[in-house]
Amino acid sequence: MRLGVLFSGGKDSAYACNLAGMRDDVVCLITIASRNKESYMFHTPNVNLARLQSEACGIPLVEYETAGEKESELADLKAAIAEAKRTHNIGGVVSGAIMSVYQAARVQRICAELDLFCFNPLWYTDQREYMNKIIAEGFEILISGVFAYPLDEKLLGARVDERFMTALDKIAAKYRITLTGEGGEFETFTADAPFFKRRIAVDRATASCRNNNGLYTILEAHLEDKPPIAKSDAAADNTAGNAVANAADNADADGDSAGAASEHTAAVLICNLCSRKYPLSFAEYVNPVENIVKAAGYRYKTLHYSEIDAEINAGCEKDLRDIAAIILCGTALRDNEVTEEIADAGKFRFIREAADKNIPILGICAGFQVLARVFGGAVTNGIKERDLRIGMTKAKVIKTTGTSGESAASATIFENRDSFEAYELHKNAVTLPDCFEALAVADVDDGNGGNARILAAKHRDKEIYGVVFHPEVRNEYVVRNFLKTANLS
Repeated sequence: MRLGVLFSGGKDSAYACNLAGMRDDVVCLITIASRNKESYMFHTPNVNLARLQSEACGIPLVEYETAGEKESELADLKAAIAEAKRTHNIGGVVSGAIMSVYQAARVQRICAELDLFCFNPLWYTDQREYMNKIIAEGFEILISGVFAYPLDEKLLGARVDERFMTALDKIAAKYRITLTGEGGEFETFTADAPFFKRRIAVDRATASCRNNNGLYTILEAHLEDKPPIAKSDAAADNTAGNAVANAADNADADGDSAGAASEHTAAVLICNLCSRKYPLSFAEYVNPVENIVKAAGYRYKTLHYSEIDAEINAGCEKDLRDIAAIILCGTALRDNEVTEEIADAGKFRFIREAADKNIPILGICAGFQVLARVFGGAVTNGIKERDLRIGMTKAKVIKTTGTSGESAASATIFENRDSFEAYELHKNAVTLPDCFEALAVADVDDGNGGNARILAAKHRDKEIYGVVFHPEVRNEYVVRNFLKTANLS
């Protein structure tokens, strides 16, 4: 697919661009230069150097300027993406969003309005693993801004390296600093990346900082040839690690950023429903679920839905013997492959077999649609603007009663919450099978003629759950609580 990358010049957009170029064709960078330094949407430090970065990597730049006012900046972003579609014939847009629903939802909506795919390959990534990759893969990242205590002027212009990350590990929890700077604690500038043909050398820059709020402004820079073999000098004086070492020494040093080791012998089967035509979708919709399962201490294996069907149809039912739970992941908004496949009666045989064996199943978004169709419900493709659901929705929990003295399913999954905020990203509507009951509905007027829109449901007799929303975003506890219903010894 021909892709345009939303490019700020920082590490996240650069890393997303590198990922996109591995499987698809990145044909342009899209940069928004905001005059509002406090913009919620756009990175601003050294964004004027996007032209030099474009020259460094040889990818054309589509550049727009915006005043940075809350609503008008979205119109400017849409105009820039529309220009990229018109001049470069892109079929999708890639962003470096990691956890910001505010940013991701707005880009998703703009892309939907322009009939474009939207990919966020860093979405809810494991932040420490991600930073490890940036360092190991040869990205040269400079700190271009600091905006949180105890980060100070010593960091400005310094390079992100392993020593920096080790130090940041120690202070992150104490000072509530995200390891990627996703919370706005620090900003970055990409001087070199694997997809750069030449690197950027800084000739002149200024650094100013007051009350742990500082900027590194690059005034002059030039392109230079890369050395034949890039070598990392972990002991270099100009490193971010040196700059935060003192603060790190005074912070708590406990915690394991690598995640919990597996405590269970039975495995969780994570089913990838994404079309193989869109490889970036795996990182956005499957990896975050894998991270939740791994952090909870469970073994898992991930298979594409077509692989599971093929194995079972070949008589390999033994592959389900060590499976104690199944999670059907979501897909991209414009990826309709799996919903079209549901109509084939020979598909998704493994779901029926798992249900017969009382293996718990959780269907997420498109996964819920698959469950609905398998058990006799319906999936309707939304054709009206109001059918498009992107962003956070207020959800109201329905207090189910439970049977035979068992605790109510809604209480088990939602931890006795009366309501919660849920992240939606879909346009299809689900009609529940008769064997399912609703667990949560949208607590808003959706224009459905007074009928509450279902957000979560459960099979009446089995531990089979479906959620329209994406619990991997802000509601990880739903996945963890589902796993507790399984016999994961």
